[in-house]
Amino acid sequence: MLLSTIVARTQQVQIIPQPVSLKQPKIAASFSISPSTEIVLEGSYMDNSISFFNDYLQRFYFFKLPVVKKSTSNNVIRLNFERLDHEIAGAYHLVVDSKGVYIAGDNEAGVFYGIQTLIQLLPIPDAKVNTRPKKLTIPYVSVEDAPRFAYRGLHLDVSRHFFPVSFIKTYIDYIAL
Repeated sequence: MLLSTIVARTQQVQIIPQPVSLKQPKIAASFSISPSTEIVLEGSYMDNSISFFNDYLQRFYFFKLPVVKKSTSNNVIRLNFERLDHEIAGAYHLVVDSKGVYIAGDNEAGVFYGIQTLIQLLPIPDAKVNTRPKKLTIPYVSVEDAPRFAYRGLHLDVSRHFFPVSFIKTYIDYIAL
């Protein structure tokens, strides 16, 4: 039992690319996302990020979350814009605690990157099981991140290797992720 406690405490959250700051509380705690969890919009122009997240949840976990403007519940994912004073656009701050999930970006891209980090915190979906999970448990965490460069990219060498069009389209989807 002591060994399992030590292993549980040493498990760290892995986020790619590595964020600027990632903090976890010393005591393991978690927040549960269920079909009753609400997405609260505290800012505007986040429709694309919300649709992406809800489509992801529908595809892999078989449920979508309702979107509201205000909520008094602690079972929420709050999305907002904040001034984060970073020279390159796309910075965000994500906090998961007993009050829910809070994602604040300096612009639309920052909120989108925060949602990408939230997706990485979700448990890996089981492809063999096509049932509705009752809840998705994510650890308490505080993440602050910002792009180091004004651009992002990957390389695909098509001069020496031939790829079908379907692969190129999938590769572009991975780049967007």
